[in-house]
Parts: sequence; structure tokens; C-alpha cells
Amino acid sequence: MPGNQPGEETSGTFQINGDISGSNGINLIGADTLRLNGVNAYIGSTTLGSGNLFLGADDLIADTSTMIFSGGTLLSNGFSDTMGTLTLLDISAIDLGTGDSASSFYGQQCIELDCRHSSRHFEF
Repeated sequence: MPGNQPGEETSGTFQINGDISGSNGINLIGADTLRLNGVNAYIGSTTLGSGNLFLGADDLIADTSTMIFSGGTLLSNGFSDTMGTLTLLDISAIDLGTGDSASSFYGQQCIELDCRHSSRHFEF
């Protein structure tokens, strides 16, 4: 993918510090954790097959990216993000971390998870 930087592997955590762009998306398979740190503009889908997708800042997943949950967990780490349509294929979770944060999914219906209360882990 143009603009894609090599990941850094440390103890089952893969980290992408650069920006991801192009027509492809992210497909996370396996029990590892992928940490995103760059501002991304890819237009493909973001698929969580298993493992964890960890956000290192606000607004790192492309707003138009379809989020496909097929297992796995989105760890927002207290950061907020707006994503495209949400598709659920298997039991998955969103953990919003600490602090004020929100995850929004847009499509035919709007789903917003806004955590300013004690329950910060959602399974669906």
C-alpha cells in the first residue's frame, strides 16, 4: 500500500507509526495486537478477525472504512474515532479505555458509543 510504513514487532504487538493510504484496508487475524499511531486515509475495510486493534490517538481509522467485526476487540485506549458502516459477523468487543471517549459508526443507522460512565467495555 502506498504510504504504508513497516510495522515494529515487540512481544506480540505490531505497531504502525506511519500513515496507511490506498485502496486496501486492514485485516487483523490472530491473537496479536495491532497498534495504529498514524493518521490513515485508506479506503478499504477494517476487519477484526481476532486479536486486538489498539488506537494510539484520536481519528486513526479512515472515516469511510467499513468496520467488520468477526471476533476480536477494538481497544480505543480512551481515544475517539468515527468510522464507516459497522458489520457484525461474530462475537466481538469494544473497550473504550479510560477518560472521555466515543466511537461512532455510520451507515444506514448511526451507532455511537459514548463513555462517560463506569461501563467502558461493550460486547456485541
